Amino acid sequence: MAIPYFFKDDLVEIIKDEANLYLTGELEFSDIDLSLLSSFPDLQIEIKDVSISGSPPFKTSTLAKAKKILLNFDLISALKSSEAHSINEFTVQNGVFNIQIDGENSNYNILKSSSDSGDSNNLELKIKKYAFEDCQLTYSDNQFTDFRMDSFNHLGSADILGDQIRVYTKTTSNLSLRNEGIRYLKDAKLISNLDLIFYPNSNRILLDKNDIQLNDLNSSITGEIISEEDINIDLRFESKESSTKSILSLIPGVYTRNYHDIQSEGKASFNGMLLGVFNANKDLYPEFRVEGKIKDGAISRKNTSSRITELNTEFSLSSGKNRRNLNLNVPSFRMQVDESELEAKFLVSNLESDPLFEGNINGLIELSHFNDLFLSEEIDLKGLLDTDLDLRARESQITNKTGCSIQWRFRFI
Repeated sequence: MAIPYFFKDDLVEIIKDEANLYLTGELEFSDIDLSLLSSFPDLQIEIKDVSISGSPPFKTSTLAKAKKILLNFDLISALKSSEAHSINEFTVQNGVFNIQIDGENSNYNILKSSSDSGDSNNLELKIKKYAFEDCQLTYSDNQFTDFRMDSFNHLGSADILGDQIRVYTKTTSNLSLRNEGIRYLKDAKLISNLDLIFYPNSNRILLDKNDIQLNDLNSSITGEIISEEDINIDLRFESKESSTKSILSLIPGVYTRNYHDIQSEGKASFNGMLLGVFNANKDLYPEFRVEGKIKDGAISRKNTSSRITELNTEFSLSSGKNRRNLNLNVPSFRMQVDESELEAKFLVSNLESDPLFEGNINGLIELSHFNDLFLSEEIDLKGLLDTDLDLRARESQITNKTGCSIQWRFRFI
């Protein structure tokens, strides 16, 4: 049973008007279809060309839009208040979500405040399937952070039992992340299976079973997030059965269509934590630390004679509270490229402002070997690098050529 055409225009306007009573953004859609006869007692609602604008002062920009939204539920059980309700399907197709933060303003606070919150502790609802198909998510803020998820496909189900919501999810997407001009990820391939538990009364999210693959690196995450005026974060992650190749896959430009031709040896580990308070409006950011290690690594590629051997390194990237004292530490690095060898150790501290560089680099390397190994559009190196560098200086001292300690023998052919 389709909705009668002579009622459709009136129904569209009624839904828009009622929805906009509760929204600070404006809801728009082009058409709506209701079907009951072919699927009775299930009611299917299909809404086309949906869009909603952001909350002030972002009302001129789009917060979210979708080509189609599908909702299917049991009409009989929905009309009986004594029964637990269920939704058969909620699907968003070809959606685009754009999250923006500028100072104390954000574009996603679109619900008007209401004193009538109802009693959600007695709610029982089962969502058999919800999905986001071929969607895109972007995030940007005034701290020069840009995050993007392309080809976002998300499938899940949920059980709502009073003050607890259990969600079971599967996600695939391409991730890109840039902060203050530094690219950390470019089209990294994400595959995740996450089970989450939400506690709405305490705004708490607990990570249960999970398995996350980013490019070729498999890892797990544990911890919780509590969202109040500030967001309190306690997350830990650790790699599973890592190899030299899986660590390399995180380097932008290395994970390409030719990546699977790379062969590697050696053991590797990768772990980290994110701990503290996040509130971009208050310039509050949690502490984080990422650590990695490669032991007895070797890298080669099919159909090329270039080879990296004896790759041994440790590294860490960490920050204090509020992103202060961002440090990159490589206490040891050694590798042999064919007949050449490179050794280094260095520490870059206070990366956010006038960083201090300390360390030394010594070696003779034919740079074209890296092109042969990685075949990346972002790596195009040529020539012979012969260097012996000892350095302790701040960026300002190097720029002004005063007060720094540099001993450098450098030859580039």
